[in-house]
Order: sequence, then structure tokens, then C-alpha cells
Amino acid sequence: FDPSMSTYVDDLLGAIYDAVDVYNCKIINMSWGLASNNTALKEAIDYADAKGAIMVAAVGNYGSKTLYYPAAYSNVIGVASVGANKVRSSFSQYNNSVFVTALGENVRSTYNDGDYYYLHGTSQATPMVSGVAAVALSIDNRVTSSEFRQLLIETSEDLGSAGYDVYYGYGLVNEKALVEKLMQNVKYYVSPVNVK
Repeated sequence: FDPSMSTYVDDLLGAIYDAVDVYNCKIINMSWGLASNNTALKEAIDYADAKGAIMVAAVGNYGSKTLYYPAAYSNVIGVASVGANKVRSSFSQYNNSVFVTALGENVRSTYNDGDYYYLHGTSQATPMVSGVAAVALSIDNRVTSSEFRQLLIETSEDLGSAGYDVYYGYGLVNEKALVEKLMQNVKYYVSPVNVK
């Protein structure tokens, strides 16, 4: 992205291909979106999915039902925003691209001028989920994209209507619950503490 926060679709596509082919990325965070489906973007997403990448994307910040891509693709985890009160942010999109929610209000974040600011947006919520994916892979690097999605379904805090809904998806990401669930299947050794 240039200083005006603009870019070309070709640059986005190149970044996705490079992420898996050059850098062997296991997680791709996409805090951006296109307002219409794009065949080349879908091909790049499917390619990264076939390579095993967990892909997480912002659902959009216009407070409407409009779908944004890549969040709207079924093999991408679309993230909506809530505030500290766990209520959907008024700017957050609401549609079937919403898979889960995360904190997206008053998030201290880097900015393109090299400084830090408190920002709002599904672009701030999305890295929260990518971070949880990184934690999951640090516990078990064999966790697949579909397994991570299932972990999110099973451990997210249900908000809004009971079960899945288009405002909160499967709910607010709960890192503690996800880690506890994942650790049930991991063999680990705890060294005894030597206290004098």
C-alpha cells in the first residue's frame, strides 16, 4: 500500500502467492477487502488454501450487508468487530462472511507514518484472530486451516442470537478456551520446580 493507503489488485495477488511460495507462510492476515468478487483473487486464495495457509480477512467497515472479498470466500475466516462491551461495532459488516468477531475498537496499532494510534475497524480485529492462529500453530504445527476453524467454532464466546448469526458469526474469539482445547490433544512435559 502507498502512503494514501491505495494499492493495485495485482500487488495483492502477488503478495498472496509470495506468502506461500517464497516465505512459506502458514497464516495470511488480510486487513483489506474488495467490494466485488474477483476471479484472479479467488484463484490466489484457493492456491494458498491448497498450500495449507490459514487465511483471515476483515469483513469490512461500512455497517452494511455488502460482502467484501476475500472475507466472503468460504476458505477464509471473516472477522467482524466488537467493542470492549462485546457489542457489535456499528461500522462492522453483517452478512454470512462473518465467521467470528474480535476486538476492533480503540486498538493501539501501527500506522503508515511510523507512529502508533488508537484505531477502529475490522482491520484491527482481524490480526487478533491471526494471532490466535499463530498461538495454535506454536502449540501444534500440524493444525490445519479446517481444524483451526473448528477450534474457533467450539471455543468462541457466543454473542447475539444463540448459535451462529451474521452479526457475530460463531462469537467472540476466546484464546484461553482455544488453547485449553488444543492442549487436550498435545503431549507435554512439565519440569518439576526445585524450590529451596
